[in-house]
Amino acid sequence: MNHKFYRSRPMKGLVWILTCGFLCVSLVCGLFLSYMLSKDQSPIQMADTYPKSSMFADDLNTAAGKIAAAYSNTSRFSSVTDDSCMIDLDEVLNDQPLSGKNTSGLAYSFSDLKKWVSDSWSYDSDPGHTIVICEKEDGTKEYFPFSDFQDQIKNGTLNFRYNQQFLHDDVWTEKEAYDMIMSELEYDYLEKEVSVNALTGIYGSDKTTLKYVSVSSCTQTPLVEDFSPEGGTSLLDILNHDPNWNDRVLDALNALEKTLSLVSAYMDSQNVLQEYGTNSNLTWLLVDNENKKAFSNQEISYSSAASLLSKIKQTPVYVLAGSDRSFKTAGTAISNTGHGILSASAWLQNIESYLNLSDYTFAMAMDTDYPAADIFSAHADTYQIYQKWARPALAGFAAGLILTLIGSLWLCFNAGRTSKDGNIHLTFIDRWFTEIYGVVLFLIWFLPFAYVINHSALITLYENAQSGRKAHAFVLISLLLYTFVLMLSFVLGMIRRIRTKTFWKNSLTCRIFSLIRLFFHKLKDFFALYFTNTALKITLTLGLAVFLFFQFIFSILAVNTPQIFLLLLFVMDAAALVWVLKKADGQDQITLGLKKITEGDLQYKIPTDRLKGNQKRTAEYINNIGSGLDAAVDKSLRDERLKTELITNVSHDIKTPLTSIINYISLLKQENFTDPKICGYLDILDEKAHRLKTLTEDVVEASKISTGNVSLNIQPLNFTELAQQVCGEFQEQFQRRQLTIVTLFSAKQPTILADGQKMWRVLSNLFTNIYKYAMEGTRVYISLENQGTKVVFTAKNISAQALNFSADQLTERFIRGDLSRSTEGSGLGLSIAKTLTELQKGSFRLYLDGDLFKVVITFPVEKKLPEEDK
Repeated sequence: MNHKFYRSRPMKGLVWILTCGFLCVSLVCGLFLSYMLSKDQSPIQMADTYPKSSMFADDLNTAAGKIAAAYSNTSRFSSVTDDSCMIDLDEVLNDQPLSGKNTSGLAYSFSDLKKWVSDSWSYDSDPGHTIVICEKEDGTKEYFPFSDFQDQIKNGTLNFRYNQQFLHDDVWTEKEAYDMIMSELEYDYLEKEVSVNALTGIYGSDKTTLKYVSVSSCTQTPLVEDFSPEGGTSLLDILNHDPNWNDRVLDALNALEKTLSLVSAYMDSQNVLQEYGTNSNLTWLLVDNENKKAFSNQEISYSSAASLLSKIKQTPVYVLAGSDRSFKTAGTAISNTGHGILSASAWLQNIESYLNLSDYTFAMAMDTDYPAADIFSAHADTYQIYQKWARPALAGFAAGLILTLIGSLWLCFNAGRTSKDGNIHLTFIDRWFTEIYGVVLFLIWFLPFAYVINHSALITLYENAQSGRKAHAFVLISLLLYTFVLMLSFVLGMIRRIRTKTFWKNSLTCRIFSLIRLFFHKLKDFFALYFTNTALKITLTLGLAVFLFFQFIFSILAVNTPQIFLLLLFVMDAAALVWVLKKADGQDQITLGLKKITEGDLQYKIPTDRLKGNQKRTAEYINNIGSGLDAAVDKSLRDERLKTELITNVSHDIKTPLTSIINYISLLKQENFTDPKICGYLDILDEKAHRLKTLTEDVVEASKISTGNVSLNIQPLNFTELAQQVCGEFQEQFQRRQLTIVTLFSAKQPTILADGQKMWRVLSNLFTNIYKYAMEGTRVYISLENQGTKVVFTAKNISAQALNFSADQLTERFIRGDLSRSTEGSGLGLSIAKTLTELQKGSFRLYLDGDLFKVVITFPVEKKLPEEDK
């Protein structure tokens, strides 16, 4: 048995599990390496220590930028000594030094602004808070929230007076003009020119006092006012009452937005200074030589800055830069030669983008003992982990990918193959349409992760997994593993389909093309059929077309004049029905006649009195065929009887003198001739005479069987005993040709209903055939099996001659296995055996496979068992 265990299902399941496990290892290592690369840490080339790594260079560069920005943001508020100071919006708008006082009339307290920023300031997108600008005759402005202005219009405090020329030219009503003005005011669309053209003015409640000459909307969205300015309830209150700000609504809004941005940057800077404060491993110093100021996370003044700078220069890791583009460094990955991980020019460009100083000195030093717990100590610990796991992670990533690829290729190579044989076996799913199989797998992959595989969500998931969040990493790895399993399943399914050549044959596209091809084939057959006997088909087509035409005309006319045309329509349909029924009746008569003739009633004639046209001619042809068949059958029967009588009479006439010849040969043998030639001649005469006798008996037997002149004595017969007796009878003959009989009989001896003598003749003819034509020195296999309701007798042997003809030919009369006819035989043995078997309700089947000759005889088991078997 060709049993290959590595193709078994348990082995394939194990390889599936191992492949998925290798992929998980590769994904975990890949995430770790991806996180390292995001920090510019190459797993192959890593610095010896954290300060010489790109991670430290980035951390230090980031800290320098934050500190420089913090200095720039906090220096703007150097004059603001406490939270009670005021921030004047005009000073902020014009980039003037902050005085800490309300100098322009519009200012907020520093404490309110910091609270405002802490609560996350925002814009007021409510249309009801749009700023409405009303202009008086003297040119001054008055500002309203849109909702307040709308209320005054609705309650009659303010009234529109429309320009009648505007209404006449544009063909508008006052209601339409009102809706247009209010809608554009609400959504910042109304301009001053529009209101001047549409209105002659806005009047008070008495409708005679002119209040405003025009109205418009502010195009800038206001901020949500969490706090009020000094001296007013709101920003609009200051604009309405302070002449300095009355016509500067956009300046006020821009100044407030800029002020909040500055205060927000100031508070962020305070957080930065706290992050890199005295509890940091980083010591930094920024000296403003022009203004004689020093800025550091240490307690210093400008006069003591030189001492701190000298101390910084003595540390193992420091960076020192100045406004003259001078740069010094020690123990870091930052290089002033351009060959380091971060160049000095990039570092200087980073801090100078925030500093606006003409003469400065900036120095930073790192305590590499990391006594404080800050970002530098955390990254130093992380870097040590990088150094420990970088190379193992790279090896695990590469090995996992390689083993995953090997496992996938192994599964692809053995896809469909089983352990019992090397053939490809399709699964239930492989019998689906190829397109449906692909769509189902895609939906199985897509639907559970319809949200996750969204582009932005997938990137967020990857970034969170990369940053070390275990839950997100588990979800990402599970998603990728799930995708891999489905993709590999799809590939394996496609391989099985390709190997069994069902990829295209079992596809929906192929079926559609097949249907299209079948349609055109049927269409071609239709046209071929239509243009055969064209005259009749054209006549039927024209008749149908005329019928449908009048049917259509009468149906249309029946709508207007239903009485007469409905009657005509009914008459025409009734006539068509009668014609169809007559044709159907004629077809039934022809079908009945064909059935009678095929059943053997050749004298039957189809009545033609009610038939017309083609049907009548067809019936006459069939009647003539029946007469011809009847005459042919009679002639065939007469010929068969004459042939049978001739064979019987000739055989009988030959048998009488043949018997005399055999008897005289027997008498001659008793004379004891001494001449060996005479003895040899007598043996040949005896052999040939007996052969002629056997041939004559076979011919007579075949003749009786063909005419049915055979009497059967059916009774229960032990098939096993009969087969054993025949094997014993032929044992000596088989030994003369060195043929070995190998028997395999079932333990239970089956009983059949048959004629014992006839069954002996069947098996005797079969064994005689084997004796004559089997190859010498081979085995003859005889088996008898009881297969439930039937008994199967099988005989197999190797033929001495090439069997280059069909098995059915051997059971025909006068056909021999030796086509050269050099051996003895009549060619009737197997034919007689088959006919006798079938007369006893058995089955005689002959099979040829190369030189293998095989006969299978099958009989039903007797339902009532004999007494000895009960």
